[in-house]
Order: sequence, then structure tokens, then C-alpha cells
Amino acid sequence: MRKDLSYKTSFPLIECFDENLFDNDYFGNNFLLSERRKSLGYFKKNNLPSVKKEDWKYFDLKKISKLSFNNANNLNEEEKKLLIRKKNIFNQKIVIINGEYCSNLSDTSSVRDKIEFYNLNNQNLSFEKNKFDYIKKYLCAKDESLDSINLAFAKDIFILEIKKGCTIDEPLEIIYLSKSHDDSICINPRLIVISHEASDSTIIETCQSDSSGYLWSNYVTNIVIEKNARLKHYKYQNEGINSFHTADTKIELSSFSYYSHYLLNSGSDLSRNKIHCKLNNNNGTCNVSGAYFLNESQKSDIFVEIEHLSSDCISNQKFYGVVDSNSEGIFQGKIHVGEETKNTQADQISRGVVLSSNAQINAKPELNIYSEDVQCSHGVSIGELDEESIFYMRSRGISENEARQMLIYAFITDTLSDLDDSIILEKFNKLIDKQISEKFF
Repeated sequence: MRKDLSYKTSFPLIECFDENLFDNDYFGNNFLLSERRKSLGYFKKNNLPSVKKEDWKYFDLKKISKLSFNNANNLNEEEKKLLIRKKNIFNQKIVIINGEYCSNLSDTSSVRDKIEFYNLNNQNLSFEKNKFDYIKKYLCAKDESLDSINLAFAKDIFILEIKKGCTIDEPLEIIYLSKSHDDSICINPRLIVISHEASDSTIIETCQSDSSGYLWSNYVTNIVIEKNARLKHYKYQNEGINSFHTADTKIELSSFSYYSHYLLNSGSDLSRNKIHCKLNNNNGTCNVSGAYFLNESQKSDIFVEIEHLSSDCISNQKFYGVVDSNSEGIFQGKIHVGEETKNTQADQISRGVVLSSNAQINAKPELNIYSEDVQCSHGVSIGELDEESIFYMRSRGISENEARQMLIYAFITDTLSDLDDSIILEKFNKLIDKQISEKFF
């Protein structure tokens, strides 16, 4: 790799590679240790990508590259309890703090017969042999810098399986909490979710932090949707202003499967959410949507890539954002339609509202179509709030701040129009209302 395509890094973290972290050789022949070593080697050689690389042209990792990140220290039980207090909303929850599973703060008792949850750093884990090959491919070293540092330095690896034919009515919340004191730490949560055949479930990721020093949370999530399975996946990212958030979510869909993803992003100084979905078999459906709220000097990059690799598949992308002060919102959306696919439907839309002359939004739609039997569309619109609407509401006795707040709320909640879960709708409506009032008024 040419030097100008990467930032040279010298994190103390790199020198703290723990070869003995996963003592149990579940996969045989030291497979996991070998892949972790490969990942470390790749990162040492290639470092962090710079803005000279096309996919990173809008999002600069230079600030991260210059900091001295260490591994996170373990928190004591009292610190963990204070961190989780009032954070969870749903009864079913898996709590992960600084990359470690907290069994005493988690509760999956009501769905114990419908799911299986493993953490590979559990010395008492009994791992069924037939799961080895199925999971191994998601733990192989990749030629990607952030995936490499995640696999090399993940304190644990988590696997969530929704059993075949099971329906889970209440959402399962995965709560990621992070805390640092005065030092700069890097946390690398890694999760594999498998929705087995004909299952139907909802998961919510909540990412929050409490940090006085710099905190880099670097997430990797693999999601597998088997035949006739349905998974609704929601994410609320509200980590603190001293934090950096990078996340790579990779989804694979089988025939007649359904996946929907909704992202609400309002936290971190720098955040990048990459969502990469492969429609591998016929009649798959993938809906990816969300909203972001930015002020001060926050920067958010949402990067979505959907690959139509089989016929009769449908995908939708819809992302709206509001930016103020010196913040910057970025949406990069790719649609790839493979050769010999038929009856493809793919739509993409991005909209933004700019509240300050110093704020900005960049949108980059991209269509790569190698088949003639397609219905594809994309659209981008960026502007200011409608002053005529504000004037109209003021003439009816509504204050200017209330009018602006109402317009932003109506604009953003359009992204919720396709959600059909009343519990989730109520939660995200409240979160959106809260973020608007806190960020902009």
C-alpha cells in the first residue's frame, strides 16, 4: 500500500497483543489465534486508511491515528452498576461493558428456550462441534484495517442464535456501555447474530459511554438471515463527545428472508457506521434507514452498500439528517445489481436539513447495474427549514423555537414511517424528540 493511502499509527495497544486470551481451542489447530495473529500483522503493515482511499474520502481518521490508545481496564462491580442504571428499557437484555459480557447484569430468562448466547472467552463454555465450521468463516482475518484491529484486540467474541422456527415477540436489547478515565482506550466488541430458518425476532443495539479520556469504540457485527427468517435490527448510538465510533455491520440474506435496520445516530465526536448487505438468494428483502442529529463539530459518516446477487430481491435505503454549528453529515449509498439477476427493485433516498451556514451535508449515491431487468431509483435533497411554514405557525401563536422544533420532528419522523412495531415506534419517537430539543434548542 502506498504511504499516502494510510496513516502510520503507533498505538500502545498494538504492543499488548494477548496470545493467551482465548485459551479454549474450540475450532482446532489454534484457528482463532492464527487468525488474530494475521489480523495484527495486516494492521501493522497497512495502518489506518487515509482520505486518499475512495471509501474514506469524506471521513478522516487522522485524529484517531495520532492518539495513544490502550486496552480498556476492567471496571469494578459498583462502576458497572452505576453505568447500567436507567440505561436499559427492555426486560430482555445482554449487557456488554468495555467489551466484556456482564452475566449478572443481563437477563434473557424469558427467551432462554428460543435463543442461544455464547461468549468465547467463557472457560465453562460447552461448544457443539457442528457449529464450528458455520461460525469459523466470520472469524477469519480480513484485508480491512478496522476489522483487523477488532479481531486482534476483541476482549471477547459474542454469538447470538435465534433458534429455528422461533418467534420472539419482545425486543432483545444488546447494551454496549463503555467507560474510560483519563487515559485513551480502544474497545472492540465483536458480535455474530444468526437468525435460523423461519425465525422472527427483533434486536436493539444501544451504544453509550461515560468517558473523561478519549474512547474509541470499534464494532464489528456479522448477521446471518437464513431461509424464511425475519430480523428487525435497531441501533441507537449516543456515545459521549470524547468518543469515536466506528462500526461495520455485515449482513447476508438467504431466500425469502427479511432484514430491516434502523439507525439513530446522535453521539460521538466522529462516527462512521458502515452497513453492507448481500442478498445472496432469491426473494430477499433488505430495508436500511435511519436519522442523524449533529451539532458543535460532530461528524457522522453513514456508508451503506447493498448487493443484489440473486433475482426477485428488494432493497430500500432512506436516511435523513439535521446538522448545526460546525458539524458535518455524510451519506454514501451504493446499490450493486449483479449480472443475470431479474426483477430487482432498489430505491435510495437521502435528505438533509442544514441549520447553520457553517454546517454541511455531503451525499454520494452510487448505482452499479449489470442487469437490464431492474427498477432502481435514487434521490438527494439538502436545504434549510421552510421559512414560510415557520411564518405560518408563528401567525397562529406558536413561538419560533416551537415552530422550528415541530418542523424538524415532522421531517425526521418520516424515516419511521415503515416501522410497524408500536413499542419500537414509541421508543424512537421519544428519542428523536429528546435529541431535537437537546441538540438544537
